[in-house]
Amino acid sequence: MGLAIILTGCTKKDEKTSQEDQTIIPPKQEVEEKIESNINADKEDEEQEEVKNVNEKDNFIAYKDATYGFSLEFPQSWERYVTAKRELDWGDSGVSDSIDFGLPAQKEIFNISIHTKEQWEEITKTGGPHPIYLAENDQYVFGWASAQDVVNEEIGERFDEVPTIIDTFEL
Repeated sequence: MGLAIILTGCTKKDEKTSQEDQTIIPPKQEVEEKIESNINADKEDEEQEEVKNVNEKDNFIAYKDATYGFSLEFPQSWERYVTAKRELDWGDSGVSDSIDFGLPAQKEIFNISIHTKEQWEEITKTGGPHPIYLAENDQYVFGWASAQDVVNEEIGERFDEVPTIIDTFEL
């Protein structure tokens, strides 16, 4: 009887430890619903123009912008990323569309900006701050810039991953 009590106690303790140490993986449908609810959360009335896909095999999250035809890959640590579209004012060079990428704690960690070729030439020849060149197609030049500060340590860790995300940029 004493042996049974010891085993029962060990089993209960092991179950508790297992629950604390286990990572709970939600069902695929729940993950897909969560991802879909994050897409364009700030712009519910606008038509969805991006696709967010979790590729479990390669362990990254794919972003595809249908409007401008580019894609990015995010590490799993960015699973709660958010996007926001905004217009950048370049003074005499006009305005350009851009997309901010961030997390709930800091919605602007980095930005992809979209420019006409003429506008890109004007912006880069002025000598002032401008985005870093990414790529171009027949219509647009794509650039990127990062935030100048971070709000906390976790965002700092995500900020350090931005160059890796930028390296995945494809048209």
